[in-house]
Amino acid sequence: MNSVKQKISLTLSDEILRDVDGLVDGNMIMNRSHAVEVLIKKALDQGTITQALILAGGKGTKFRPFTYEIPKTMIPVAGKPILEHIINRLKAVGVKNILLSVSYKAEKIISYFGDGSNFGVKIDYIIENEPLGTAGPIILAKNRLDNTFLMLNGDIVANIDYDDVVKSHRSSGAKFTMVLAQVDDPTKFGMAEMKGSKIIGFTAKPTKDDKQSRLINAGVYVLNKAILDYIKSDFQMIENIFPEVAKENLLNGYIHPGYWVDIGSIESYERVQKDLQEGKLNWLS
Repeated sequence: MNSVKQKISLTLSDEILRDVDGLVDGNMIMNRSHAVEVLIKKALDQGTITQALILAGGKGTKFRPFTYEIPKTMIPVAGKPILEHIINRLKAVGVKNILLSVSYKAEKIISYFGDGSNFGVKIDYIIENEPLGTAGPIILAKNRLDNTFLMLNGDIVANIDYDDVVKSHRSSGAKFTMVLAQVDDPTKFGMAEMKGSKIIGFTAKPTKDDKQSRLINAGVYVLNKAILDYIKSDFQMIENIFPEVAKENLLNGYIHPGYWVDIGSIESYERVQKDLQEGKLNWLS
């Protein structure tokens, strides 16, 4: 169905009008009004994010003996690998260009997902021949990354609204956004400190007496390629970069209000299985 168009009036300088009229070619752009419409659409679409880099290279040593056979991101939840659930949620909001950074038992992931066509996405692979930390894959992928992209850990079970995350990132004007989860005990993770919507610092090893925040890094980010300026070596942890970025007032914080579990251990996996049995994960695709 054709959209309804409405007339509006604009006041533009002669210089801008000359530039607008210069786009009119009688073929792709028919007239001044059409040229303005095309320019506005391009401006609105400029912030659209359609690419995600997913980190799926970890050995999952805390998951042995299960991870002797498969990588941690392929451990099943509700009949599908954790990684497949993540890809499905990304696809639902139009993020269909997926880069998978793989290392340990990479062949298991590649064999299952292939080029992504069976899952409605396009998948390319970043092969880590040796451990690179959580920032190193960005270096390997730098020539394939969009100017702004999502990056996320491939071992989280969460109903994060990625579309809302991107909207928060755009409206913040920040170069980088970190998704934050709320937990009862941040001492197991490290704690983010916020002022308004900006993350201003981190407490790496909070004690139970630290009451100012229960917000932790959820392992999901919106990144500008300017992050490359902060990566100083092939092996580096992205988590160690963010305190510097926060000091420069460049880090937006998005507080995820819903479900989030980092499948970092058998205990956390058992929690997910229990939540699944109790009907708390009906949003899983």
